[in-house]
Amino acid sequence: MPRLSEIWNARKATAVKLLTNSAPWRISLLCVLLLSTVILFVQLCLPAGLASQTAAANEAIPAVAASLPIPPLVSQPKPAVNLAMMPSIWPAQGTITSGFGWRVSPFGDGNELHAGIDIAYTMGAPVAATADGEVVVSGPAGGYGNLVQIDHGNGIATLYGHNSRLAVSTGQQVKKGQIIAYAGSTGKSTGPHVHYEVRVNNEPVDPMKYLLP
Repeated sequence: MPRLSEIWNARKATAVKLLTNSAPWRISLLCVLLLSTVILFVQLCLPAGLASQTAAANEAIPAVAASLPIPPLVSQPKPAVNLAMMPSIWPAQGTITSGFGWRVSPFGDGNELHAGIDIAYTMGAPVAATADGEVVVSGPAGGYGNLVQIDHGNGIATLYGHNSRLAVSTGQQVKKGQIIAYAGSTGKSTGPHVHYEVRVNNEPVDPMKYLLP
């Protein structure tokens, strides 16, 4: 294939020869030849320029992509806590006469772990469930006397001991604040009060960590 310079020189020589003859139709032919030479020149040179521009653009794309920040990983959303099933209200309004933890037994049994809190209360006064749940125990339970135990789900349970009378039955669904029993001094007790426990996975924990002021 002839090079561009050879084509240009040939066309130039033809144009000079036509000009020397000066005929009008030859001048028209000369214009056609010059126009075709320009078109040929554009066709031969333009693709190379476009190719170089495309290559440069392609090289720039990875650099731009690399500079973009990596989006943070979205963790699994945590389930919302059901406040109605958290034992946050008091089962009775009274003075705490014995707190959670180790103590000297009031019955002369030496040191013992007191698994809940004792709230001094009037005999026969209502005792409320501290959270929604299902009653799993309602009846006599040794030293607890008349006991109500409620399962609140997520491994959390509450116990209400020494009641004079019970107001719920096993398997019953109860709501936070609902009356479940009436205070008394049944079982191993020194006087009318509510023995209140919170257990997590059957392990007693300090109820004060859950109770709102």
